[in-house]
Amino acid sequence: MSTDQPAAELRFRELVATLPLLPLSPAVARRCAAVRADLRRRGRRVGGRALDLIIAATALEFNLTLVTRNLRDYRDIPGLSLFHYSTTRE
Repeated sequence: MSTDQPAAELRFRELVATLPLLPLSPAVARRCAAVRADLRRRGRRVGGRALDLIIAATALEFNLTLVTRNLRDYRDIPGLSLFHYSTTRE
């Protein structure tokens, strides 16, 4: 965690301003419902995962790789491309 919080917040806002905003479209909602149904059918946990499933469905719908530090919440979603990152600086 940065000791210079205002500078870290500014860098974060500058980064976010460069990223595209992806819509929560009807297609993403349908994909989310399909992913949830598939997980339930396979006996996987779906409760408490609404936001994770929306994020995953968005990545799937736009054919994107999901970058996360939390692979555990996404590994059981078929077809989802994942990239694990670490906050450790080298």
